[in-house]
Amino acid sequence: MDRDFEVTRFVALGVELSRRAEGFAVTGLAAQSVQGRGWQPQWRILAHVSAPSAEPAPSVSDDATVWASSVGDALALVERKLVPTHHVLVVRQIGTVTSTVWAERASCPRLASLVTWDALRLAQLACPWIAEPSEAALADALAVRLPRREAGAAQAVLATSQICQRAIERGAMDGRWTTLRQVEEQAGRAPRQVEEYLFRRGPEQIELF
Repeated sequence: MDRDFEVTRFVALGVELSRRAEGFAVTGLAAQSVQGRGWQPQWRILAHVSAPSAEPAPSVSDDATVWASSVGDALALVERKLVPTHHVLVVRQIGTVTSTVWAERASCPRLASLVTWDALRLAQLACPWIAEPSEAALADALAVRLPRREAGAAQAVLATSQICQRAIERGAMDGRWTTLRQVEEQAGRAPRQVEEYLFRRGPEQIELF
């Protein structure tokens, strides 16, 4: 792949949903960033979302695991991890994740402005011989083990990142693409335009409990 691919950071993002009386609510999210060159891990976050209360937050042993008082606060934590380089958002739950990010764009305007790669669409392009391209079939073709549903967002995001990596490698090996731009043209989704004033607000103070 080209230098643009090597210097790009790929941010895999997933959300956890829980059924509530009014429908489904986001109760957690996970994100993992890797560098294109060597698919080297850069950072990861697992954020549990819970309404503010007087009770102390549960203790955690992993510095990458946090508790946030809202979905916006959790996404703002991911936003703060974005460095001044090109990023691509990678997802499997394409509609759920992108709609969540868009709804909370005031807290994460840069994240909401990223081109989004659909990991399963990328896998389909890399494995066109799969007659019925289900998530399981595509993951199996790329030798990625999908976690069980109860495993949580962190394991799901790891699988998303692995699907993206191996699909890119497979497509490159088969001559389907050689540059970041070629992949983006086939599997990327252009972002909606985020309101300019949201970028001028600066980092918001995030209260974790």
